[in-house]
Amino acid sequence: MKIKRIKKLIKNKESYLVSGVPSISDIKLCEVLNVPLFGMVNENKLFSGASSAIQLFNQIDLPVPLSLSNICDFKEMIHEWGDLVARNIEINVWLFKIDHEFQGALFY
Repeated sequence: MKIKRIKKLIKNKESYLVSGVPSISDIKLCEVLNVPLFGMVNENKLFSGASSAIQLFNQIDLPVPLSLSNICDFKEMIHEWGDLVARNIEINVWLFKIDHEFQGALFY
C-alpha cells in the first residue's frame, strides 16, 4: 500500500534513492520504484567512515583537523584524548564526536 503511495508521489518527477552503502533492500526498492540508486559500491565501503576518510586524507596530504581514529575501547579513548589535549594545550574549545558504529571513529 505504501509503495503505491510513493509511486504516485514520485510519478513524473525526477526521483532517486541515496544510500551510503546500499543494501539488498535498497536495491530491491529501487527496482520496485523504477528509480536510480546513488551510493557507494561495496568495494568503497573502506572509505565510508570518518576514520578511514581521515586516514586517506592524511595519506594524500590534505589538511584535516586534529583527530583520533580507530579507538577500540574506553581506556584507550581516555588515554588518547588526554594525550591529544596535552599536545595541543593552545586550543581552548574542543568538540568530541563519538561514532557509535562497530569499530567507529572518534575525532574532534
